[in-house]
Amino acid sequence: MKKGAGLSPPMPGVEFGDQDGLADGSCVDATGTIWVAIWGGSRLERYSPDGQPLGPVPMPVVQPSSCAFAGPGLGTLVVSSAYQGLGDRVPSASPSAP
Repeated sequence: MKKGAGLSPPMPGVEFGDQDGLADGSCVDATGTIWVAIWGGSRLERYSPDGQPLGPVPMPVVQPSSCAFAGPGLGTLVVSSAYQGLGDRVPSASPSAP
């Protein structure tokens, strides 16, 4: 780091109000779109680079926990999930989860 260089002040980004679930892991794609896993909300939310909502992406799991782009050209969206706290609801709440 150059002498005298430092971090800039925080800037507002995406604000999450009252919604079903909590914002968890996130990533940014090549176009600058922000992808956010919504823990307990069975979805990812997408936002433009300037923070405007672009709509949800439904997930077949209750608790998506993070997301990333992988593979050749980073063209595959990978989403992790968890069953912590779901107890016996896992099979019925996440029918396509292994």
